[in-house]
Amino acid sequence: MKEATYVAATFEVYEDQSGTWRWKLFAGNKSEMAISSEAHATRAAAESSVKAVKRDASNAAVTVSD
Repeated sequence: MKEATYVAATFEVYEDQSGTWRWKLFAGNKSEMAISSEAHATRAAAESSVKAVKRDASNAAVTVSD
């Protein structure tokens, strides 16, 4: 049996059509998992947002809506 290869998720920081910066989170299989809801004025601000998501998501609670 062949062992599965784990590929880490990847953040992509990009400039959108309006000239603001956003990010997308892709799964290891390249499917889109999340996108930034906020447009950032600078690339550095978008990268800072990515760092915040990486820091905070590991401790995030999971809730279920009815």
